[in-house]
Amino acid sequence: MWADNSNFSTKSKCCLKARKQGRKGGVRERLKRRRSRPFLPELIIGNARSPNNKIDELRACTKYLNEYRCASLLCFSETWFAESASDSSFDIDNFCQKRLDRTKASNKSRGGGTCLYVNEKWCHPNNVHVKQQLCTPDLEMLTVVLRPFYLPREFAKVTVNVVYVHPKANTIAAMSTVTNHVHEQQNQSPDGVLLVTGDFNAASLKDYLLNYQQYVDMPTRGNKTRPWKHSGSL
Repeated sequence: MWADNSNFSTKSKCCLKARKQGRKGGVRERLKRRRSRPFLPELIIGNARSPNNKIDELRACTKYLNEYRCASLLCFSETWFAESASDSSFDIDNFCQKRLDRTKASNKSRGGGTCLYVNEKWCHPNNVHVKQQLCTPDLEMLTVVLRPFYLPREFAKVTVNVVYVHPKANTIAAMSTVTNHVHEQQNQSPDGVLLVTGDFNAASLKDYLLNYQQYVDMPTRGNKTRPWKHSGSL
């Protein structure tokens, strides 16, 4: 390829700035460049109690509020979605939706359900897989396995469990089921990041998952702190 240099004046050549060599380093600068891709997810957790009448507000929050727009995961319990409802009715732009609706196995006709929205800036939809959907009279549990864009090589994958235990459930049976499934997931991927979140009501994982830490330590309902989020295998 050839070009005529006669069109370039001396004045235009003097206006060209020299390109700076190198770039800033350090952990802070790397985090700025990966602002929407942290290796550990940023979560927003809530008991929706039917987002049917809140979906427009939720869409607006993910569009205009930075806390929602940059959140890696949105975890909701008590979605009250019907099995016949289509996913398009509850879609959020730039978020991948995975949900578990209450079935006849729960022996209840309404209520319940869990849902997980995954930010597509943090994890591509092709790397979001539903591993298990569990619905019993005492427990509803959605397990999703993710492989985000950036994950340290020490961690194989991220496993998220969204749990709902209704107030009148057999808490011992429900927590035993959750514990067994979490231990099975940990045995399958000892180096993975494993999160357990949701609404447990009167149940507690404190006496079951001894190596896990609860991150929510402030009152979430009146003056009581519900066990909203546990994490382990870190």
